[in-house]
Amino acid sequence: PHQVQQAAEQQQQQHAPPAVRQHILFRGPRVKVGIATGQVLADVSQVTGRMHYRGKVMNRAARIAAKANSSTVWCSSSSWDLAERVNLDLLASMGIHAEPLGLFHLKGVQEPVELVHCMLDDDVRL
Repeated sequence: PHQVQQAAEQQQQQHAPPAVRQHILFRGPRVKVGIATGQVLADVSQVTGRMHYRGKVMNRAARIAAKANSSTVWCSSSSWDLAERVNLDLLASMGIHAEPLGLFHLKGVQEPVELVHCMLDDDVRL
């Protein structure tokens, strides 16, 4: 990990303007999260011993993640509605809310899916 970080810093320094070259920050991996809910098929992998999940909902979640921007959590509006019905008080206490993003066409999904961006309230500190 240390060698990978050094290599990344050297690469960034080579292409950065002179004023930026002095302070390179390693911020970690950028992830995109897609959330969908529904029925899945699950079994234990004979090779790894881990759970293996399959089904349309897994494809939908992956397609939502593919549409999301780096370092964001997007979910289907139906998943967000379910989370609000089941855990509204918990979401509020943790400072989590969602903003609608509109309808998106997802690869392998026939109908457009309404997506929301899940995020922390501005005053929440990690």
